[in-house]
Amino acid sequence: MLILLTAIYNLALPYWDTLKKYLSKEDISSLTIIHSPNIFGHPIGIAILVLLGLFAIPTDPRFFIFWFSMILITSAALTLYIWGLVATKFFAVQIIGKLGFVTGSIGAVLLIGESLTFLQIVAIVLAVIGVTCFSWPKKFSRSNVVIDKGIVFVVISIILTGVAAVFYKMSTFYVPDYSTFLSGRFVGDLIGWTFVWLIVNTFFLRRNSFKELACCVKSSSGIKMILGIAVSTLLSSWLIYELPLSTFAMLGVLTVPAAYFLVVLNMAR
Repeated sequence: MLILLTAIYNLALPYWDTLKKYLSKEDISSLTIIHSPNIFGHPIGIAILVLLGLFAIPTDPRFFIFWFSMILITSAALTLYIWGLVATKFFAVQIIGKLGFVTGSIGAVLLIGESLTFLQIVAIVLAVIGVTCFSWPKKFSRSNVVIDKGIVFVVISIILTGVAAVFYKMSTFYVPDYSTFLSGRFVGDLIGWTFVWLIVNTFFLRRNSFKELACCVKSSSGIKMILGIAVSTLLSSWLIYELPLSTFAMLGVLTVPAAYFLVVLNMAR
């Protein structure tokens, strides 16, 4: 059941990416796009946990150390990923972005002692070879190499995503049960992401964060994205809590056929 739910979660991700790309082209900042599902979804989640008597803040400070570190890294990774979505071809981003499971799996082995089976190692090698063959330029010489900045953004993003995924998993080691983890996640996201969102938007990008948030909510794509990612967040929280990080990360390769389907569908319209 966990594997099936992880597959469903990954198959839906490319659709949320198309909505993020659309909102970014509407001049809504990447951090507003990233944080808007938290702003609207997390308070509802907290209210449900309180009503059920399950709300409990993690008492071990190491949970929040890892969680806030993960937020800082993820904010940079997701921002670069959205820039990549806008700057280059959607399917190329989806293909190369799947190497996130490689960096996540390697990080899980090096930093938290997870082990990989022979088949998982083979899957990693094949994924790297496949992505390299897909993205390698048809003609390659010193005189005609053109660097695709969108691809560069995505490559840096997947490296950071692998590190962030390890911090995410490590935070689960310092909570007694899933409801405490979920409570900590809701509170940690609202504090950490709101801080990053307001600071970066206000002082670095010189944007009105709340005006951008209103524009996001007024858009039908924004509403779909907020609702979809809010639900996906709950699902991914449970899956990462229950599954080995390497297993969860490797199933991310399922987003490739889903992305291809979306590209073909858009071309047919």
